[in-house]
Amino acid sequence: MRADLAVFLTLGPLVLGGVIALIADAFSARRLAGAVALVGLVVATASSAWSASTAPVGSAWGVLRTGGPFSSVAAVIAGAGVLSIVGGWELFARGRWGGTLAALVAFSAAGSIAVATSRDITMLLISLEITAVCAYALVAATGTRRSSEAAMKYVIQGAIATGFFLIGLAALVAAFIPSGDLNGLSAVFARSGLYSVAMTGIVALLAALVFKAGAAPFHSWAPDVYENAAPELTAFLATGPKVAALTALTIVLELVASDTTASTVSVHGTTAIALIVAVMAVASVTIGSLVALRQRSYTRMLAYAGIAQVGYALIGASTLINPAAAVFFVSTYALATVGTFLAAAAFRQVDPGWDGSIAGLAGMGRKAPALCGALALLLMSLAGIPPLLGFWGKLVVFGGVLLQASTAFEAGLTMVGWMSAIAASVGIVGSIVSLGYYGAVLRALYLTPVATVESAHPVEIDADTTARGGAIAVVIVVLIAVAVVLLGVLPLLWGVTPLVAPFVPH
Repeated sequence: MRADLAVFLTLGPLVLGGVIALIADAFSARRLAGAVALVGLVVATASSAWSASTAPVGSAWGVLRTGGPFSSVAAVIAGAGVLSIVGGWELFARGRWGGTLAALVAFSAAGSIAVATSRDITMLLISLEITAVCAYALVAATGTRRSSEAAMKYVIQGAIATGFFLIGLAALVAAFIPSGDLNGLSAVFARSGLYSVAMTGIVALLAALVFKAGAAPFHSWAPDVYENAAPELTAFLATGPKVAALTALTIVLELVASDTTASTVSVHGTTAIALIVAVMAVASVTIGSLVALRQRSYTRMLAYAGIAQVGYALIGASTLINPAAAVFFVSTYALATVGTFLAAAAFRQVDPGWDGSIAGLAGMGRKAPALCGALALLLMSLAGIPPLLGFWGKLVVFGGVLLQASTAFEAGLTMVGWMSAIAASVGIVGSIVSLGYYGAVLRALYLTPVATVESAHPVEIDADTTARGGAIAVVIVVLIAVAVVLLGVLPLLWGVTPLVAPFVPH
C-alpha cells in the first residue's frame, strides 16, 4: 500500500465522518451523526491495522509516516475512539450534544494520529493544537460547573504548553532543521557552539509533549479533567491523545540519540536529555502513585494512576534507543483504561445514586457481577499482575531499562547506569504501590458492606450526559477484559515478540 493512500484511508474517513456528523447533528439527527462518526473510526482502525501488517515504514508528502509501528499506533488511537463511542452510545446518540461530541472524537482521533506520525515539526504543532482544541471542547461539553472550570484550567495550561512548543520550534528550526524535517534532530548536537540552543529547543519541545501526555510536573490539569468530564468522553481523552503524545516524544528522543558523530558534546547532550526524561519519569511514578492512594473519587484516582502509568512509559523512553518498548506499554495501558472509564458510566446505570466515590461502589459486585469481574481484570492488568496484558508491557519496559543499566556499567558509563537502575527500581516499587489504590476499588466492590459506606462529596452530573445505555457499556468492558486476558496469555504460548512486533520498524 502506498504511503499517501494509507494516510488517505486513515485520516480521510475520520475527517469526512466528523464533518457529516456535524451536519447531521445540526438537523438533530443525532443517531445518524454518531453512526457516521463511528463508521469513520472503524474504517480508520481497519485500514491502519492492514497497513501496519502489510506495509513497511514510509512517508506521505514528506510530513506523515505510515506503515509498521506508525500504522499500529494509528490503529490503537482510532480503536480507542471506536470503543468510547460504542460504550457510550446513548450519550452520543441521544445526548444534548451527541452528534457534535461524536464528531469531536473523530477529529481528535485524526489529530492524535497526525501527532503520532508527524515527521515535520510544523505538522506536529498543528496536529497537537487540533487535538487540544477538541479535548477542551469535550471537557466543557459535559455541561456542569465543575467541568467548565476544569476545561478553563486545561485551556490556560495548554496555552502555556503551546508556548513551550513554539520556543522549541523557533530554536530548532532556526539553528538545525530549517526544512522542519524532524529527522534533522539526529544531528542536533553535532553543530559546534550551539549546544545551549540545542538543549533549549529539545527541552522546550519535550516539555510541551510531556504536558500533553499528563506527566509530572505538568500534570495538574489531568485530575480535574478526568474527574469532571463525562466518563464516556474521558475513555478517549485518557487514551488517544496520550498515546499520540508519548509516541511523538519517543520518536524525538530516538532521533536525538541517533547522532553518529560520537563526539563528547553529543554524548553529553544525549545523556543530559536521558537524565531529564528519567527524572520526569520518577517524579510521575512517585507523585501519581502516592496521591492516588489518598483519592476517594474513582475517576480522580484513575487520573493520578494514569500519571504514574505515563511515568512507566517515560522510564522506557529514557533509554532513548528503544521507542517500541514505551509505545507498546502505553498501548496496553490504553486498552485497559478505556474499559475502566466506561465502567464508571455503567456504574451510574446500575446505581443512578452513585456519587462517583470509590466507597460508593460498595456492594456493586453483587449488583453487577459481570461488570465488576471485568473491571477487576482490567485493574489487575494496569497493576501489572501476570499473565495479563499489562504485565508484559511493564516487563518489556523494565527489562529494557535494566539491560541498558547493565550495558552502561560495563561500558564505564556509571552515571547512565545508575540513572537507569534507579528509574527501573522506582517503576517496580510504583507497580507494587499500585496494588493499594487499585485494590481499594476491588475491596469496595467485593468486601465492603454497604452499611459501612461513608459517602464522599457527590460528583455533579448533568442529566443529558449521564449514561443511559449501561448494558452496552457493560458488554464493551467485558469484551475489553477478555481481550486483555487473551493477549496476556499469548506470550505464554509464543513469547512476547508477537505482541511487541507491530510496534517495531520493519
